[in-house]
Amino acid sequence: MNKNFMKIIQIIPLLDLAGAETMCENLANSLIKLGHEVTVISLYDYHSVVTERMEKNGINIIYLNKKNGLDLLLTFKLIKIFKEYKPDVVHSHLYAGKYAHVAALICGISGRVYTIHNIAKNEAGKMNRTFNRFLFKHCHVVPVSLTEEIQKSVVDEYNIDFKDTPVVFNGVSMEKCHRKNDYSGNKKILHIGRFSTQKNHEVLVKAFSTIVNRGYDVSLYLYGQGELEESIKEQVNNLHLDKNIFFCGLTDDVYSVMESSDIFVLPSLFEGMPMTLIEAMGTGMPILASNVGGIPDMIENEKSGLLCEPTVEGVVAGLERLIFSEEDRKLYGQNAVISSEKFSADKMAKDYYEIYLKACKG
Repeated sequence: MNKNFMKIIQIIPLLDLAGAETMCENLANSLIKLGHEVTVISLYDYHSVVTERMEKNGINIIYLNKKNGLDLLLTFKLIKIFKEYKPDVVHSHLYAGKYAHVAALICGISGRVYTIHNIAKNEAGKMNRTFNRFLFKHCHVVPVSLTEEIQKSVVDEYNIDFKDTPVVFNGVSMEKCHRKNDYSGNKKILHIGRFSTQKNHEVLVKAFSTIVNRGYDVSLYLYGQGELEESIKEQVNNLHLDKNIFFCGLTDDVYSVMESSDIFVLPSLFEGMPMTLIEAMGTGMPILASNVGGIPDMIENEKSGLLCEPTVEGVVAGLERLIFSEEDRKLYGQNAVISSEKFSADKMAKDYYEIYLKACKG
């Protein structure tokens, strides 16, 4: 293996427009910039804005057309691909690990890395966690944590040492961020995230209803899709907020959306290191986010943003403060830009390269 060049295969369930998938894309782009060869494998034959961008940038994506449920044939497909591509490193995301690393072991690939994107107990179900424990303790698969909070959860859940689960922050391409300069606006509130229990839309809508009923002239723009979208729309209609809350679907131009918005809110029940939060920081948005998971490792309360409890009362208090105070909006937004510098995609790629080198040496 050439010390300065690696062949890397990243494996992920599918490439939807979401956090782990965007991180996979950013990492692939930045590793290629460093001179490495990167192939991405998607377990499902699923195409999206993310796959379109990656393929446009020349990234080779292989689709395995996974069946629903446990699909043992994937392991054999991966073995065939590994024998053809001969990668130095197999890097898995989410539940792709149980397929990726069995095949990597059979093929004798020493560089085996698994990024854990969320608090360990929320990242995987009980059976997958049992299998992960086997991979980490007996198969020399390196679990990479996104934050120190996730690292602690991995140590506790899998009974491994802190030194065995290095921390690498997610990264975005900071040059793509459209930096905010005007903090006078306070009417356009933005949330970007999948309509799922984790993202806590129900509480956000209830909190926003309170804000509107207190006389604030504000609008809430919800970007994303997901299984709870229809029930949240019903909640909005029942609260007669259809003229204040707008469902915007997906966007492939998140930075323009952020630049034109006034406040970013993320009241999640749990998080790892959300990509949308890094993007909001890099844009210089005033941020209100819940004090859960890896978020406190990213946002310093009352300096680079506001942290709140993921409750109606917590969200209302935080929104009122940001709506009321232009001084706070400007302070938090400008400090968020400074803090975002440690979340660059280039730094992420260099940190992973060091982990790859160490993993390949065994």
